[in-house]
Amino acid sequence: MLGPDSDPKSRVLRMVRLPFVLYSRLVLYITVPIFRIQELAADRLAAETVGSYTYGEALRIVHQNCQAFDAYVIDSLRPVLGRGYLPPVMEGYARYLEFTGRKYDERAREPDDVHPPFAERLAAIADLPAIQTENNLPASSILNNGAELQVRLLRTLLPEDGPKDFIPVSWYEAGQLVIIPDWKRRCSRERFALRDVTLGSLRSKVAATDKFDLFAAAFGLALYREGWQLDHEPGYLWLRRGDFKINPHELVGEMRSPEFTEDAWREMLTKFGLDAGTLLDWMVSCGRS
Repeated sequence: MLGPDSDPKSRVLRMVRLPFVLYSRLVLYITVPIFRIQELAADRLAAETVGSYTYGEALRIVHQNCQAFDAYVIDSLRPVLGRGYLPPVMEGYARYLEFTGRKYDERAREPDDVHPPFAERLAAIADLPAIQTENNLPASSILNNGAELQVRLLRTLLPEDGPKDFIPVSWYEAGQLVIIPDWKRRCSRERFALRDVTLGSLRSKVAATDKFDLFAAAFGLALYREGWQLDHEPGYLWLRRGDFKINPHELVGEMRSPEFTEDAWREMLTKFGLDAGTLLDWMVSCGRS
């Protein structure tokens, strides 16, 4: 279990940790079945209250969307909330699913997963009455203060020192208010890495460094300064001009491939009408020091 190790300090550390590792495994071995029994009991209580059909459909919706919604929150929603803005949450999720086209399979289960499998949860309520009703109102209709509860819930996605109140904005406004300022902040913090970097030298710099996100932000700002329009919705980000569109993160990512040559990059700059001598340091380009 400990494995060979030539470092005496490492061997001692492993020996010290061993009792705690074994104890944690013992606790999980005892408690995980208890947690699963409790969750199945809670499922039955809910199904007895609203009917097995209604509750089963609720379980199905949660099961089908949990991974996709988590990805949406991390990729699109939380960055906007962190700047104090509140776009339409569920409208954004619908757009995220539409634009990404992602399919989320059931995640691999771990031995210490406290949640019973979805099929087991459905089976646990299968013998209860369905109690189907004609009321098709959304569940949110029973809340008297839904907007306030939403804000309180969204605050839990942010650090303790995060915004306490949010300014309502559209998703289009969110791109202008969050994406561009975030790019500027990043580039300002790491100006030294952008010193003397131009569009022409971008490909070689990307291939020689690990500052992928920085160069993607600087490239995006360079396009924005050149008059390209930011087109951002949950699930996608483009900079557009005429018939051309560029995702700076995707294109900078491609530059790390050996197949993406300097000649290919020069041809692309010409195609897009971009000057190879354009500096990526946005503060220099704007006459600020």
